[in-house]
Amino acid sequence: NNIADWNSKQVQKNITWRSRYFTDLFGSKQYINLLDVDLNDTSLKLFIAWQDTALLTTHEMAEREKAVAATNGNFFHTKNGGSVCFLKIKGKIIDTSRTDLSDHLFLDELDDAAIVIDQDGKMGIIPCPPGGWKSLTQIPTIISAGPPLILAGQTVKFIPHTFNDKRFSRTGAGLTKNNHLLLITVDGNSEQSSGM
Repeated sequence: NNIADWNSKQVQKNITWRSRYFTDLFGSKQYINLLDVDLNDTSLKLFIAWQDTALLTTHEMAEREKAVAATNGNFFHTKNGGSVCFLKIKGKIIDTSRTDLSDHLFLDELDDAAIVIDQDGKMGIIPCPPGGWKSLTQIPTIISAGPPLILAGQTVKFIPHTFNDKRFSRTGAGLTKNNHLLLITVDGNSEQSSGM
């Protein structure tokens, strides 16, 4: 659909928030938010906020960090809090991939890609290396998630599983060729928005 059909608001210089309600997108109602961050603006401070002991909402974490905008990053343990995927912030490993959990709480492909921020503050999205996330000792910040939809311009086929096949609320991240970070959320599990 044409971007002109979306509601648009300039959050601050080089950060635009777009939203749109669809009455029939992929056969269902959908409410979608898109945050477009121009990473060419070197004055922007991007960071990963985290909480390992309590279940805080994205809104609460954003307020705590005085963030201009925020979105959920990866999968968390719904009972104990903390990430079930690999998370390293400024060189310190916060959480590791929880392969000890049942596939109701963790699937290997939920850990197949990551947003990384290198020593110079440059952001990227990469696949999990053969040696695992811990092998990337030179990258100080890694937040893994998945399943990836596209990596290096190629569509990734994911396994048949309830997590992939049913409609849920979803969060996605992407980087464009002109160095924009796109953060996308799709509401779900409601009559107003079915999820993807």
